[in-house]
Amino acid sequence: MSKLANVWVFSDIHDRYPELLAAAQTLGQTVNALIIGNEDDAAKLIKQGADRSIYWNTVRGNLN
Repeated sequence: MSKLANVWVFSDIHDRYPELLAAAQTLGQTVNALIIGNEDDAAKLIKQGADRSIYWNTVRGNLN
């Protein structure tokens, strides 16, 4: 089975990301993760296996 070029991961429960990212790595060449949180949360996703992470800081209302 060939892999998808990009796979996106999102969860409203932060504890689920490791499992979701592991599954996404088997499906796609590049794993992108979106998280509602801050820069530290986004950096944690990279350490957990995401190739790219995007965070939405709800306090400031910014999408980075």
